[in-house]
This record gives sequence, structure tokens and C-alpha cells, in this order.
Amino acid sequence: MMNTHSGLTGASRALQEYLEQLLGGDRPAKRNGVEASSEPLLAPAPEMAAEELTSDLYYRFVAAGLTLAIPAGRISCEMALPEIMTPPLAPHWRRVAETDSGPLIVVDTRTLVLPPGQADPGLRLANDSHHLVVLDDGDWALVAESEGIEEELDLDDVSWRSTAGKRIWLAGTVASRRMALLDLDEIRRLVR
Repeated sequence: MMNTHSGLTGASRALQEYLEQLLGGDRPAKRNGVEASSEPLLAPAPEMAAEELTSDLYYRFVAAGLTLAIPAGRISCEMALPEIMTPPLAPHWRRVAETDSGPLIVVDTRTLVLPPGQADPGLRLANDSHHLVVLDDGDWALVAESEGIEEELDLDDVSWRSTAGKRIWLAGTVASRRMALLDLDEIRRLVR
């Protein structure tokens, strides 16, 4: 088997192996030469709001090089990343931005989804992210690298997460599209 990671730096290789494991790559990621244990991902659809599971319209965007999707019906608006934002708070992927309509809780999506040590929470968001996807009642948002797109998603293609594990943000994956679905209810619970 050819090693597709031979030209990558150590950090890039670790990130690529993590994404392959997360999205159902052909081999599990290894840490220190030992196969990492994988969380069970195949399960029936989670206990999400019924309207979210009956709609197949999702918003697809990129954070940390990972293609992510959220139910399009949860989007309040989209905006450019504000220049004034707090440093990382607890949890380390949470920030607050000042907007014309008041404070907005901001989830640094790249820091949330990457394994510990892969994302530098002190790095300015504007270095690689330029967009906010404001959700629900407009009181919180996810950071995206750029504006995303709405598209239909066949929910039968989703491998839904079966149990809560280390990836609290993960609702499921679509391996054929190399995409992860975010669990917005869980993320919102954590930012409150």
C-alpha cells in the first residue's frame, strides 16, 4: 500500500490521519505507532428535532480544512468576522464578539473540531477564517473559513453517531463526501 502522507510534515500528517479516521478512511489513525481506538459511528438518526431530520437542506462550509454541515433551518444570518473579539475563553474554543446588535457568542470551529494540540487557540481567527454563520435566535455563531453553500443531503448516507464520546460536536459523517455533521444542540448547550 502506497503511503499518501510521505510528503507531509508531522503536524499535517497527524491532521490528515485524524480526518481519515473521523470520516471513515481506509485505515485507523495511529498515535505513537499504535492504532487509535475509534468511536462507534454507525447508529440510527440521533434524537434531534424532528424538523431537522425531515429536511434534507444543509449548509456546507469549511473550518480547519474539514468540510462541515449544519441544518440550513438553524441559520439566522451570515456576516463577516468582526475585528473586535475576546481572547479564547473557557472552553478554549469560545469567544465573544461585539456586533452592532450586541455581544455574540462565537465558537472557534477549527479549535472545536481539531484534536488537542492541532489548533492554536491563540492564533488570530482572521488568519484563516473570515466568516460567521449566526445561528438560532442570533445569539451565537460558528466561525467558517469563507461563505458556505446550501445543498440537499440524503440523510440515508449519514453514519449517525451512536454514543457520546470525545467528539461532543459530532452528529454524524458522510464518508463519501468527506463531510462531518455538527451537533448544534450539543454545541449550544456547551456555550451557555
